Amino acid sequence: MGNKNAKKDQKKNKSYKKRFDAIMARKGMSLVLILAVMILVVSIVSLSFSWFRPGERTGIGVGYNAEIALRSENCAITTYYSNSIGAASDGKIIYYDEYPYPDSNDPEASSTVTVPAGERVYFKTVIENLDVNGTNVSLYISQIPESAPGGTIGLGVATPSNTYHTYSAQQTDVYIIRNAFVHGYVADAEEDYFTVVEWFVRNNTASDITVDLSKLYLMYN
Repeated sequence: MGNKNAKKDQKKNKSYKKRFDAIMARKGMSLVLILAVMILVVSIVSLSFSWFRPGERTGIGVGYNAEIALRSENCAITTYYSNSIGAASDGKIIYYDEYPYPDSNDPEASSTVTVPAGERVYFKTVIENLDVNGTNVSLYISQIPESAPGGTIGLGVATPSNTYHTYSAQQTDVYIIRNAFVHGYVADAEEDYFTVVEWFVRNNTASDITVDLSKLYLMYN
């Protein structure tokens, strides 16, 4: 009985092996056909572009040219202030140019400017480029005002843009002007190598506030 079962198992194994071999043979033929099709496609594509000869550089093409731009990071700022617009100046703002900040003639000059309650103070910040390369800069103040009484303060810009923002509390890192271009320094050049930013602070509170000019800084774009 055991011998008969063994013979049956052998026949089954042989049958399975034949089926497996047949399946593998069909898969092998499929792989051969796939490879043949791939080779045919590559050959057709290569022939289609055979007009492009090695070393040939004429004809219409697409190119990208990148220019390397040098920029300055060597700018200095000087700020003047005024609290009035005089009739004698035809409506133009009168700045106290004799009191700039920082003042090279007076290293101990105060950097703080008082803005009385209900009034405004005008500022003129000159951004001077000390390098030969032009640059784009943004002017910020790290804190405004120094104290935060009840009410609001206004920060406006007259030149080179025309903007006005109102703040209801003490603010940090407030931009005054963004992305202003400053020409590079060239001796006896017609173009100015500085940019003037005219701005003002409006105190809408019931108490005096102070603006610290030492907290002005530049960000290079």
